[in-house]
Amino acid sequence: MAKKDKLKTTALDNYGSETAAAEKTSNVHPNSIANLRPRKPGKSDKKYMQLDIIEFEDYLNRMAKYKGMTRTKYILSLIQQDMDTHVEEYNLLKNLSEYDTPDRSRPDLSRKSKES
Repeated sequence: MAKKDKLKTTALDNYGSETAAAEKTSNVHPNSIANLRPRKPGKSDKKYMQLDIIEFEDYLNRMAKYKGMTRTKYILSLIQQDMDTHVEEYNLLKNLSEYDTPDRSRPDLSRKSKES
């Protein structure tokens, strides 16, 4: 009888129960990923930069977890270390306009500004 039970069971038979167990232990709300949308400009008080660093994803994940912090905090800590090391150069470069950050503000394209 045991052989018949083994033959009837396939790898997909337990798929639903494993998925349900994983969802219960996950800290991510199932709708949080489904509701992700691109950020609309001007809707946040914070400013963000988009960086193309996907080739370092594995390194960042591992090092951030090892250090007990998020990837963002890990990257910010690396930048802070670099700033501390190069504080004199940075202060000199701040006085040179060719190194200024370009203006990222967007023109006001609302109807009010067109009517004026």
